[in-house]
Amino acid sequence: MQQPAESTLTTIIRRHQAALQLAQVTQVSATVLGQGEANLNMLVRVNQAQHFNVRIGLRGPESARTLQQEQAALQLVPPGIGPRAYVVDVSGRDLAQPYSILEYLPGVIKAAWSDADLLLHAHTLAQLHQRTFNQHGDLAQPSDSALDMLQRFDAAVRYWATREPAILALPHNQRLLPTLRDFIATHNQLFTSLRSFTLVHGDLHKLNIVFSGAHIRYIDWESAQIGDPALDLAMIGWDVATAWQMELSSQRRERFLHAYLQQRADPTLITRRDVWMVYTMFFDQIYHRTQIASDTSGRQAHTVQQIERYLCARFAI
Repeated sequence: MQQPAESTLTTIIRRHQAALQLAQVTQVSATVLGQGEANLNMLVRVNQAQHFNVRIGLRGPESARTLQQEQAALQLVPPGIGPRAYVVDVSGRDLAQPYSILEYLPGVIKAAWSDADLLLHAHTLAQLHQRTFNQHGDLAQPSDSALDMLQRFDAAVRYWATREPAILALPHNQRLLPTLRDFIATHNQLFTSLRSFTLVHGDLHKLNIVFSGAHIRYIDWESAQIGDPALDLAMIGWDVATAWQMELSSQRRERFLHAYLQQRADPTLITRRDVWMVYTMFFDQIYHRTQIASDTSGRQAHTVQQIERYLCARFAI
């Protein structure tokens, strides 16, 4: 997407001046923070003093939904963990695309993490997960039904069978499917018996974590939901490295989980985290394979290779 003109961004800032708590708007400048598959992120400076992240959705109606979902999630996030959410605009008045305005979070996204970084992440996650809910699912329409991982697995298989039947039909995927389904069925009672849920980020890999001094904050909340906190612990590191997940040795993983559990006891979390890891790996490698042709960096192909090798070796396929 082409970067919006500064005149357009000025109009946007002035339209939402009250929500942004700006007494006046005399100067607006902007630079691109980055563009992903779903959003263009702009750093907008107002009056050379205040900074905002204008997130412009790139997926039409789907972006309108996810930006609104992110806005709703950020209202539930404890202070200091995510950005402040100011406004979502899906009207199409100033931009054809839906957009949101968030607090800009300065800091560093680290490629390599120390043990201290992992412990800080564990403590921050425990704070995020303190508030509990007796329902799970979409923030707008949570469900009273059981959290059924086997049902979730079957639904994901049906989705990809419709969207990418050729990828799902690859020999290694066909060999993995019944084995992984049995693995999830074996542990499904750990999920269906859950009666307490938390706000979960849903996509908390290392590229969505910003370090600033002695603190970390989480960005990109579009996948947030009420659900199993073990999902958030599964996303940061796996038994094998990808472009998004770091490789965690058994010792580092145990220290990370122990630090979390010291603050928030959960007797079956370690096993549930492993199930989430396997589940996410399998469907991620399908998605990443769809992106290989348009990826010039090689990250997608590397991630697919890493996941396929790991799953086939672990389950002796």
